[in-house]
Amino acid sequence: MWDSLGDKAFYVAVIIAFNAHGFLGVLVSWGLLVREVALYITRVLFIEKLPLIERIRPWTNWHGYFMYATIALGVWRMYAITHGGASSLHPYMQASAYAALAFGIASIVHFLRLR
Repeated sequence: MWDSLGDKAFYVAVIIAFNAHGFLGVLVSWGLLVREVALYITRVLFIEKLPLIERIRPWTNWHGYFMYATIALGVWRMYAITHGGASSLHPYMQASAYAALAFGIASIVHFLRLR
């Protein structure tokens, strides 16, 4: 749980930084932030389902992969901007962030539906 909490803190910091620089839209930024908080709330409220959590691993893995892609694209975009280059990565970064949000929401929904 502590490792996962560290990941979430890092994701939140990156999302806020990217939003502050205009790299991510407001809607996707808020969606990703709410997802990170909602994940922990649902795990606390439905703690009896935690032994079944491995069943949603594919959804959380895909969420993580797209978050890593969003972070990598954002860092590359920051590098390009700070070194005077143009960056055409904005649409890809947005698509990756929306995909991360979709898989993140799906992981919560599937967690709530576990029996």
